[in-house]
Amino acid sequence: MSTATTPVVARLGPRGPLWLASRRRRTALLTAGVLALALAGYIAYRRTGMVALIHDRNLAGCRLWSPECNGMRLSSDAALGPAFAELETYRTALLRTGWLLVATPAVVGTFLGAPLVARELESGTAKFVWSQSAGRARWLIATLAVPAAATLAATALLAALFTWWWWPVRGMFEIGRPDTVPFQAVGPAPVALSLLSLVLGTALGLLLRRTVPAMACTLALTAAVGYGLHQMGGPDDFWPAQWTQAGICLAAAAALTAFCLWWIGRRRA
Repeated sequence: MSTATTPVVARLGPRGPLWLASRRRRTALLTAGVLALALAGYIAYRRTGMVALIHDRNLAGCRLWSPECNGMRLSSDAALGPAFAELETYRTALLRTGWLLVATPAVVGTFLGAPLVARELESGTAKFVWSQSAGRARWLIATLAVPAAATLAATALLAALFTWWWWPVRGMFEIGRPDTVPFQAVGPAPVALSLLSLVLGTALGLLLRRTVPAMACTLALTAAVGYGLHQMGGPDDFWPAQWTQAGICLAAAAALTAFCLWWIGRRRA
């Protein structure tokens, strides 16, 4: 067979579909990566300042706005009030960042997962790739593998850094409902939920074959799943609930992936 007639994907080698998938989504993945690194840098910066304040002002173990702190009293120590006021700014930053991370799974599923397959089906790109000997299942695996790896890496990094930020002050002040923030912003649960939302968006895009409806349904279903998971555990069983929720999300993501492979294999076009 001449070079001119060799299928495009075949000439890309055994990892042709994976290479093509990464090339087609490199702008979105690079943008998401830059945003994740910027947020990671912000968390590290704020955490460093917070820990320095706690150490310099001898606030370790104190309760925010408590009348007493390590032998100091608000009524008699002029430095304690300003120190608590400064610590309050970190509480606010921690709260806002936590809610941003709580929303991350829905953002991943809506803006990355839902268009992943739906846009390819709408534009006809999928049929072109299938005609180049890639195979539907191989194409789907390659299309999902790159954003799935990026999602796991970015959300795991952010969840770990937020845990690192929250841990020194976990007993000093509340930063929201205990079963939402920090619970849904730290540990393995938000990482697994992000992956589930990505696969859910992919499945809906495969079923609906239209980008906008798939995005809307993904947003609604991810919010519903997140709300349901919030009711499963709280501060009294923090880490067991974290791992339970992560296991449920990973099992559901695996089942949805298997469904997508089955569904795409049975369709004629």
